[in-house]
Amino acid sequence: MSTYRRMQAVPLILAVQDTRVLDWTHHPATTGLGPLNAGRQPGVLAHSTLALTPDHVPMGLLQQQVWARDPEVRREHDHKTRPVAEQESQKWLTRLDAVSAARAVCPETHFVSVEGLSALGG
Repeated sequence: MSTYRRMQAVPLILAVQDTRVLDWTHHPATTGLGPLNAGRQPGVLAHSTLALTPDHVPMGLLQQQVWARDPEVRREHDHKTRPVAEQESQKWLTRLDAVSAARAVCPETHFVSVEGLSALGG
């Protein structure tokens, strides 16, 4: 994979993760969407992990998860009873798996996980 090949050439990678809300309110014919935040706006969420050098040079996308919330699931009431694999917080574990996989392919590269693109001025 090209991303891994580029990362093998640098000593340090920042694995920057962020979740974005993609609001599709103005596209009413779109199907397969779910509710966003506490409102009724339709859309999807995208959780991405971008590999960057400390100088902010992009190496590639380590992973991306895109999902629509199930309108029938009441997150505030049943998040403690559902298995982690069925919760939105699973995104953090999936991201960790992607960073671990990159580390296995790039053993000479050090990885630092960073939460939020705003941490790098994005």
